[in-house]
Amino acid sequence: MTFFARLAADGCPSHAALALALAAEFHDADEAAAETALASLRADLEPLRDRPAGEQLAGAGALIGARITARVRPGRLEDLLLDRVLVTGTGDPVCWALICAHVATQAGIPLGVVADADEHVLVAHRELEALLVLEPMAPTPPIAADRLPAGDLSWRCSHQVALMLLDRLVARAQRAGRHGDALRAAQLRLELPLDEPTIEALRLDADAIAARLN
Repeated sequence: MTFFARLAADGCPSHAALALALAAEFHDADEAAAETALASLRADLEPLRDRPAGEQLAGAGALIGARITARVRPGRLEDLLLDRVLVTGTGDPVCWALICAHVATQAGIPLGVVADADEHVLVAHRELEALLVLEPMAPTPPIAADRLPAGDLSWRCSHQVALMLLDRLVARAQRAGRHGDALRAAQLRLELPLDEPTIEALRLDADAIAARLN
C-alpha cells in the first residue's frame, strides 16, 4: 500500500497533505519547498483572521492570486502536482482552489472548495449566509454563486479534490501519450474511499487504459 493510499484511508486528511502525497506518486516531490511555500502563504493570510467573512474571502483571493496563478494548460501534467505549482507559482485551477482553502483554514479562516457536477471548481467561505465564491481564473472580487454558469455547487473534501486532480491527470496523460502516467493516475483513483458503483466504473476505466498500454 502506497503512502497516498494509507493517507487516503486515514479519515479525511488536509487538502495539501493528500495532494502532496499524490504528487509524490509521479515524481520526487520537493515536500520541504512545498511546506515552506504553504507556511509563507498562511502567514500572508493570518492578518485577515479578525476581519468580516466577506473581507476574508476577498483578501484570500487577492493574496493567493498574487502568488499563485491559475491557468488551464491542458498538456502539462506538472500543473496538477502541488509541489511544482507552489514552486513555479502556476498551476491548474483545482490546485489554486485547494491551496487557497488549505492555507486559509490553517490561518483560522474557514474557506473550502466547492464545485459543480462538471468539476468547475471555486472557493467559498463556510460562514457566509449568501454563497459568494472566488473564481480561480479571476479570483477577485468574490461574486454571487447564482451569477455563474456553473450548476449546483457542493462542498468538496480532500478526497473529492484528489479525485478531480486524478481525473485531470488521466485525461492529460492520455492526450500527451504518457500512458504509464495515465495508468498510474487511474490506479490511484481506486485507492480513494468512494462508493462501490464509482469504484467499479473507475476500475473498468483503469483496465481499459492498461489494455491500451499493453
